[in-house]
Amino acid sequence: MSFAGYPYLLLFLPAALAGYAWAARLHPFAAKVWLLAASAAFYASWTPEYLPVGAACCVGNALMARRLASRPPRAGIETALAVAANLGLLAWFRYLPGAPAAAPLGLSFV
Repeated sequence: MSFAGYPYLLLFLPAALAGYAWAARLHPFAAKVWLLAASAAFYASWTPEYLPVGAACCVGNALMARRLASRPPRAGIETALAVAANLGLLAWFRYLPGAPAAAPLGLSFV
């Protein structure tokens, strides 16, 4: 599903926005869960086999963000390691010989 395609514009986007509005009325956490589920559904519509890669990257980044927030004095070294890990994953899928031809959608933005 492409951002510029009719299925996205006429089906997915309105459903995602309506679901978010409904979930936000229930609870702010429900709205976050809805957005996470909608994002996962959108990414899975391209190549479902890469969904675990994106999920692992997001979880790893969230865990590192929590760690950095609780330990500011060592944040410089740990931030550098987190950035290096993300760039390494991007390089693996984009630039290394023998890597898969199609990288996971949105990997550059995670």
